[in-house]
Amino acid sequence: MTSHLANRLTLFSAAIALAACSSAQSQELSPADAPNLAVVTQGAPPLEAVPEDLAEAPPPLVVPEAAEPALLAPEQLTPQPLPPPPVVETPVAMSCHIDITRTANGVRITPVMLVDRAMAGEYLLVITKSGPDGASDISQGGPFDTAYDDAALSASEISLERGAHLHAVLKIMADGRVICRDTVS
Repeated sequence: MTSHLANRLTLFSAAIALAACSSAQSQELSPADAPNLAVVTQGAPPLEAVPEDLAEAPPPLVVPEAAEPALLAPEQLTPQPLPPPPVVETPVAMSCHIDITRTANGVRITPVMLVDRAMAGEYLLVITKSGPDGASDISQGGPFDTAYDDAALSASEISLERGAHLHAVLKIMADGRVICRDTVS
């Protein structure tokens, strides 16, 4: 039997039982009167005529009584600690750049890092100077441990003759990967 038909049969049986209870002393309800009963329940459509093979009421449902829940004494209750909140790592807001300042003898090159909280890692600054006399490379780097704000990681001063060109590359690394890079030519 489908669920829809079972619901209709249950509603029909309830209607017959209600009608029988309310008029039990004044009159008897015959099965021939059953299709003429209109039962309206909240949110359900009115019942239509029920086929004769379903006119008999189903046997009443027997619902066993629920057992009383067992109560624990207060000393039996053990408070359970709450799990720790999940750890959410927020990314570090940072930037880096190469600051170049003219001096009396050439230029000062300073790698600068701006971070929003304390951070540790390594940096590498490679400066290439090329000109009429040839090319040379200067590399410097190492570990850093900086607090909130901008930090000058080092400073190098080199001479820059007329006609010479400068190219500098800064890499900042943390946890084995490059997290910031700047190039100046």
